[in-house]
Formats: sequence, structure tokens, C-alpha cells
Amino acid sequence: MGKLKVILIIALSLILTLSAILPAWANQLDEKRDELKEVQRGINEAEREKKELEDNIREIQRNIAQIEEELVQQRRRVDSINTEIKNTELLIQLKEQEIAETERYLEEQTAYFEARMRALYQRGSVGYLEVLLSATNFSDFITRFNFLRTMIEDDVRLVEEIKEKKAFLEEERIEQVNRRQRLIILKEEALDVQVQIEKNMAEQNALARKLQSQMHRLDSYIKQMEEALKEIEAEIKKMEEEIRKRQQQNTGQTTGKYAWPVPEFGYAWITSHFGPRWGGMHWGVDIGIPHNRWPASPNYIGRPADVVAADGGEVIIAVGRSGAPTDRGFLGNREGGGYGRYVVIYHDNGHVTVYAHLHDVFVKAGDTVQKGQRIGTVGSTGNSTGPHLHFEIRVNGQRVNPLLFY
Repeated sequence: MGKLKVILIIALSLILTLSAILPAWANQLDEKRDELKEVQRGINEAEREKKELEDNIREIQRNIAQIEEELVQQRRRVDSINTEIKNTELLIQLKEQEIAETERYLEEQTAYFEARMRALYQRGSVGYLEVLLSATNFSDFITRFNFLRTMIEDDVRLVEEIKEKKAFLEEERIEQVNRRQRLIILKEEALDVQVQIEKNMAEQNALARKLQSQMHRLDSYIKQMEEALKEIEAEIKKMEEEIRKRQQQNTGQTTGKYAWPVPEFGYAWITSHFGPRWGGMHWGVDIGIPHNRWPASPNYIGRPADVVAADGGEVIIAVGRSGAPTDRGFLGNREGGGYGRYVVIYHDNGHVTVYAHLHDVFVKAGDTVQKGQRIGTVGSTGNSTGPHLHFEIRVNGQRVNPLLFY
């Protein structure tokens, strides 16, 4: 959101420049319009970023929809495997039942066969011979012989068939058991895939929430920039109206001769002159006062040092006016940055005077003041290390040494 800082810096630049009104305002208007374009470019860039975010969000939403479909399919696959496992377990149970029944039947047939064999054994070979020898003729003999042989062979074959069936059923049971084990492994693998899909889903949802949060912040940022844009447009309009107003009328208050802005404390109380200072440029003169005349001092004696208008004119900025809400002036609802509480007066000769670091402000923007009129008291607001008045004079928009006029 660095662009918002740029906008606020531009707005502050606009404010500080406005203190050098006519005739420099005409050139400043062009500069402000350029700055306005820069702000608009910033808004356009933010809108492009917003569109990219919207595209990313839509892409993520498509991904989420696709992942949701994959998750549905994977859950169906897990359900299908569970169904197969249940069916396989039922088959295993059926095979085990068939095996049990076959074993019982085998036991019955084996017992029957063994009982008959024992009976024949107990009777010895006489039993078979009796059957054969009791034949009436050779043909009957052959018939009886074949019958006995067939009976024995059938008994043996039946036992073998039952054993084979049991072995076959056991193989099928083992096959189903193995199938169940394979299905269990497939289910575990499918569940692992499902967990990964759910993890991807959670990541995509988290990313979507993050982008939505960025979108909300960007919307708020764009709204703030648009509000800043409106404020700059309003200030430009105010400058244009002020130019037209001053072109059409004259306040008649300017004398052309300046009064000392702190009447009680003259040249001897200058603590810093106009010119280079601390590696930079000091654009005015600082007029100090005794600490006991400063209302914020613990040794304050109850009588502040007054600041008066150096000449008659119109107050165009009054930031930090006492007894009322901070005047919007050109800085909005806040004090004037490094200047703290300050007043700017426009004079009909095109000069502008600035009175900064005030403790109290007794005028407001739009007031007409007379030369020597009390407009505030000396303070130490803003970027100040002690009570003093920072006093500037600007001619055609250029800051000049105030002492040239005294």
C-alpha cells in the first residue's frame, strides 16, 4: 500500500505550496493537475492489480470446483471398494459354509463306505462268493460280478469327488480371502489419495481466503485513494475559485509595510536566521521567547506571547484554531505536520506571510485581519525543539528573507 503514502505526500505537497497564492497559483495549478494525473494513474494501477486478483480468484475457484469433483469421484471409489470388500466377505462366508457342508457329507459317505467295508471284511470273501456262486447261470454270474465291481467303484469315486469338491471350495475360499486382502490394500491407497485431495482442497480454500482478504484491502485502498483524489480536486477547485475571486476584488487591507510578528520580542530574540542551516535551507526566521511565557512550560506565568498579523489581508489557512474543531484548511482534520499549528495570510500585494509552531490560533480560514491584529500565541507545536515563532514571507510564490522588509 505504498501508493497511499505517495498520495498523502502529494496532498501535503499541495497544501504547502498553496501558501504562495497569487500570482504563483497559476503555475501551481498546472503542477497540481499533473499531480492529480499521477494520483489517477495510481488508481488505474490499483484497478489493474484488482483485476489480476479477480482473475486469480476465479482460477482458484475453478481449481476448487475441479478438486471437489475429484474428491467426489474418489469418495465414490472408496465406497465402491468398501462394497466389494463386503461382497467378498459374504462370498467367503458362503464358501466356508459350502466347505463345512461338503465336509459333513464326505464324513457321512466315508463312514457309510467304511461301515460296509468292515461288514464285508468281517464276513470275509464268503459274502462276495455267495453272491457270485448263487448265480443261476454264467450270464447271471457276469451280471452279479459287474454289479459288485460297479458298486465298489462308485463308492470310491464318490469319496474322491467329494474330496475334489472340498479342495475346489477351499481354493475358491483362499482366492476370495486374497481378493479381500487386495481390496483392503486398494482401499488404503484410495484413502491416501482422498486425504491428499482433501489437503489440496484445504490449501486452495486457504489461498482463496487470502486473496479475498487482499481484495478487501485493495478495495479499501482504492477507496482511500479516490477520496484523496476528490480532496485534491476540491483543493484545486478552491485554488481556481480563489484566483478568480482575487482577480475580481481587492481587500484593501494591505499597507505594504510589515509589523514585527512578535511585538514583545524583537530582533534580539531571533534564534535562527533565513538561509542554510544543518545541511539544509531554513526558509524563514525563528523568533524565540522566554520559557515562562510559553503556556506548556512548568514555569508559565500566565501571560502568553502574542503573535500578530504582519500586515492586513485574508487568512487562507488556519490549522489548529483554538476553541473550535481543527479547521480543515488544506490539510484535512489534522495539524500541519512539521509546522504544527500555523496560519497563512494572503496580502493584496501578492505577498504571503506564514506563522508556524503556534500554541493558540485565534483566526480561521476566510477571516479578514488588520495589521497588528492578534492571530495566535507563540508555541512549540510540530517539528520544534522549544517555544518560538517560525515566520516566513513569500513573494510571487518564492520564499524570501523576512528581514528584507524590516
